[in-house]
Amino acid sequence: EFESRKSVFNSIIKWCIYIFVALMPLWFLPYTANILDFNKQVLMIVILTIALIAWVGKLLTQEKIELYKGLIVLLLLFFIVVYVVSSILSVRFYNSLMGLDNHLSRALINVIYFFIFFLLLVNYREGGEEKRNTEIFKILTILLSSSVIVGIIGLLQIFGKFIFPWDFAKLTAFNT
Repeated sequence: EFESRKSVFNSIIKWCIYIFVALMPLWFLPYTANILDFNKQVLMIVILTIALIAWVGKLLTQEKIELYKGLIVLLLLFFIVVYVVSSILSVRFYNSLMGLDNHLSRALINVIYFFIFFLLLVNYREGGEEKRNTEIFKILTILLSSSVIVGIIGLLQIFGKFIFPWDFAKLTAFNT
């Protein structure tokens, strides 16, 4: 029963990573005030929280907890600690935590969730080394495919071929 739970958790983690990597470059919603950053932030938080819960569930079902231990993890943890201290000491705590209206990308929550994404990637283990390499190849292929679509949309925008019906998207400078 533990193996079947572990398999379910692995599937959830894997599909969350796939969906996140595929949608992040493309995702926008025309129905909010901030059509790009805010919606990407929410997408990231929702998908990676589901993956994080599945990862914790997987760790709880294992007899032995194995985590990737490398210098990069320590350096990233140090960076996050510095970022947290900086955010706490900031004059505008909420803006440091969640981001400014037009600059959500520098928010502490984004830094933390990208670290979670990193941890999910380096700690996701299903099968042997060959299977892991296949998974990495799939993730890179999904990212590349999504990026190609973004590039095609961008080229269409530049040449005035607007595929989205909203006014904000009928500018040559618009990109996803």
